[in-house]
Amino acid sequence: MNKYVLWGSLCLSCVAVVLSSCKKDEEETPYTDEYNGIVYYSHQTPLKSDGDTIKIIWATDIAYEYDINSRFNIYSCGWEYERDISMAGLVIGERPISPEVEEEATMSGDTIMGEWFTVFPIVSAVYQGTKFYNGVKVAMSPNNTGKRRRLKLETDPFTLTAVIYQECEEQTPKLPVFKYFDGAEFDSLFVSSTWTVNGIYDVDKNGNLSKNILTTIDGLGSLTIDPAESGAVRFHHQPTDPDQTETVTDAAYTFQTANWLTFDKTVAPCPQTLKVLEITDKQMRCLGEVYDKAQSPNAIKGLYVFKRQVKE
Repeated sequence: MNKYVLWGSLCLSCVAVVLSSCKKDEEETPYTDEYNGIVYYSHQTPLKSDGDTIKIIWATDIAYEYDINSRFNIYSCGWEYERDISMAGLVIGERPISPEVEEEATMSGDTIMGEWFTVFPIVSAVYQGTKFYNGVKVAMSPNNTGKRRRLKLETDPFTLTAVIYQECEEQTPKLPVFKYFDGAEFDSLFVSSTWTVNGIYDVDKNGNLSKNILTTIDGLGSLTIDPAESGAVRFHHQPTDPDQTETVTDAAYTFQTANWLTFDKTVAPCPQTLKVLEITDKQMRCLGEVYDKAQSPNAIKGLYVFKRQVKE
């Protein structure tokens, strides 16, 4: 999977800081010298899905010498990886997949406890110049919600807000990736062809397939993807009703590490994000979202099969 993090402006918005695992003792996990002017951090990567602990140190002129926990508001929401702008592991922009909600929490002494997180202070954690800067540790329990999640610690002043991202335990059916491609290899097959959706199957965790949804649901019509060299694609959707005209939609695509194929917009029945299992001179097979959860309650993914036709 690709791994991304939001970094906002000090004056206009909040600052998103993503930290790596800090399960080791503090002596074994020193802070790096990097800081963004507001928060010290170690390495920008989402927390592990099986539970993790991170440290956040505020590195501004504000040295918290009193109970910083009394100044926190804590919010959470589900999130998706940003697909547009990535620089040095930091990502500008994010795609929420659920509303932001204020988390209920209780306090015991100087510790804040929520249903799946605990926040407690680190006093005088970093010495910079002539000042000590305080911070917090945040322990997050295993994430088995099925969605990546973010936890926002909103401080006073709000410009010191930190955002923590945590992976979810992704459920993957027993359908292997046949080969991992780099971008040039993938494009050599993808761009030279057009691709028509000719099979959609909902899949359970054991890899068992439903019937082909294209034959069981009326009105889906036919969808063809026509890629171009410049990272652009054109979707051609022909409705089932012959009296309706074809719809043409222009979009852009990216192909990234671990065979993630992503469109900036798409047309049903093609998902916006696909995990490419296989691409050959005959077909492309991908995992995407479950297409018909009502008819396939045990499904965890959808298998999307595209037939290849070489461009003339």
